[in-house]
Amino acid sequence: LAFVLNSCAPTKETAVAPPAGEKKPLTATFKILSVNVRHTLKAKSDIRRLAKLIKSTGADIVAVQQIERSEEGKTDFDAVQELAKQTEMYDYFGKARYFEGFDSGNALFSTYPVKQTVVQQLPVEEGRVRRSLAFGVIDVGLKEIGVSSTELDEESSSDRVKEAGEI
Repeated sequence: LAFVLNSCAPTKETAVAPPAGEKKPLTATFKILSVNVRHTLKAKSDIRRLAKLIKSTGADIVAVQQIERSEEGKTDFDAVQELAKQTEMYDYFGKARYFEGFDSGNALFSTYPVKQTVVQQLPVEEGRVRRSLAFGVIDVGLKEIGVSSTELDEESSSDRVKEAGEI
């Protein structure tokens, strides 16, 4: 579930490092892609396939759900960092939970600078899988827009209602 908002949220973190390529020229329009990878990006070959798909769509902003990165302080395979590198996009990761040895959550990728970011934990019942919303303010040139990436509970309608209410 991805949301585009024309507002600004409070920030806890600041912009991420820019990609290696040249800065994208300013335009009046942009494309957004949202994809749930369901914890399937385990190797560079998986990332290459997704990067190829992203590039084929011409997406300027990509919201990705259920993506992993190394735990803080570890140097294991990092799907977020590798996807940012292969797509030459800015990246932002919002952790939701720990999953099978990695931090799992939602990410935003953008050809435009990500200026402000925040992770909002979403309400869940005791014992249920933790969910979060990754929010970023992206400077698309003519103005700044707010973009969110999240994954709502697929098993509990009462949790989905609470999560949507929090958003």
